[in-house]
Amino acid sequence: MGLREWGCVRHKLNNVPRHCPQPHAPSPSPPIFSYLLPMKSIQLFLIALLCVPVAAFSQTMSASALDEAAIMQTVDDLFEGMKNADAAKVKGTFATGASLQSVVNKDGVVSVRTESIDGFAESIGKAKPNDLIEAIDPYQILIDTDLATAFIPYKFTYKGKLHHCGANAFTLVRLNGAWKIQAIIDTRRECQ
Repeated sequence: MGLREWGCVRHKLNNVPRHCPQPHAPSPSPPIFSYLLPMKSIQLFLIALLCVPVAAFSQTMSASALDEAAIMQTVDDLFEGMKNADAAKVKGTFATGASLQSVVNKDGVVSVRTESIDGFAESIGKAKPNDLIEAIDPYQILIDTDLATAFIPYKFTYKGKLHHCGANAFTLVRLNGAWKIQAIIDTRRECQ
């Protein structure tokens, strides 16, 4: 207790009016972590901790240049096989047990049609070279270890005439070091 406080106590005991400072209200208890770190540091630490899983996920889901090139080579091999009416090349891009589906919108009723890979490859083999050309637009590829997806808008030309447009959603799997198509589902619509 300093001299000023002692003088206030003494004057109060003697009933002598004197201007004394009012006692302060007790301050609220500081948060438990305030003794360890300043509050700003805690907030920054918690924000950084929350960002770690997001950063790890985004790194996992991004495509490396080599993987992306290998995936697009598989897709290009499929389209090249279609262009050249090469049933064996088309079939070679697919994994065993792969699926091929199309989203069909007929008079506002949406359904999914499934086609066998063997039937698809056989129909490609019956065409003439350059009858079936699928030109792709800018695409997006996501990769997580040995699984990839590729979303690829396209324009399909049949015998030199623009036939339809749509998008292919590929699922690819790396099997024995090579990317193979596990599934394709596509849309088909009039080009705009």
